[in-house]
Amino acid sequence: MKKVIYIFNRKYKNYKNEDAQLLLIAGIFLSIAIITLASITVSLANLDISIDKTSFIKTDYDNIRKEFGVALKDKLGGKLDYKDPEPLILTYFNDTRDIFVFFVESLNGNYFDAEYKGLTFTNDEPDGITCIIKFSNGNEYISEVINYDIY
Repeated sequence: MKKVIYIFNRKYKNYKNEDAQLLLIAGIFLSIAIITLASITVSLANLDISIDKTSFIKTDYDNIRKEFGVALKDKLGGKLDYKDPEPLILTYFNDTRDIFVFFVESLNGNYFDAEYKGLTFTNDEPDGITCIIKFSNGNEYISEVINYDIY
């Protein structure tokens, strides 16, 4: 004789169906796995682990220093032949610096600044410029006096 089960005032016959039991066990395991995964995710999100960017500052600085020199050479190449090239050089230097400040600070979140110091001369002929480049990622700071050849 089959046993009759009442659930919410409905009558169900109890068949010993192993497929239903396996489905129920699979559902329980899946529920436990989802709850465990959610709790692990919440726990990891609350750890407040920050990626240390200090190891990348030297690489970023080297790239920016090199690219700043290339940009200055492109802008200033051939402009030192005038009698008084200083005002023109200062204008181009400031334009290049402003472009680099915008891209470095907006794209990478780093601080960049360059300060014009003057011309360098070889045999009384101007051949480059001297400037101070400042770079920071918030944790570390690099400042260096650099001579860029224009020709």
